[in-house]
Amino acid sequence: MAIILLEMVEGEAEKAGIARVTSVKVRVGASSGVVPDALGFAFEAAKDDTMASSAKLLIDEIPARGFCRECSKDFSTFPFRYTCPVCFGLDIEIRETGDELTLMSIEGE
Repeated sequence: MAIILLEMVEGEAEKAGIARVTSVKVRVGASSGVVPDALGFAFEAAKDDTMASSAKLLIDEIPARGFCRECSKDFSTFPFRYTCPVCFGLDIEIRETGDELTLMSIEGE
């Protein structure tokens, strides 16, 4: 995953005329299957000899969220909760799936 992220970063940096990337910001959803610490470790290991070799990876973790229509409570749906933890109601709405892995921004010079 880190190699794909670095390829995306390099492509966007080239489009923007950036020669050296100093920071990369990503959004990682709780249900995405990506472990933020593992992504950070892999990014650090893979960034050598790239235009992002000195870049800092900033990870914005996005929760999976639901809303109970019966008691009007917001709650985390991760891991795999599809009943309200307050009233045990089944009439819920998924508000944030938490399955994203998105490159939000890059900075550089």
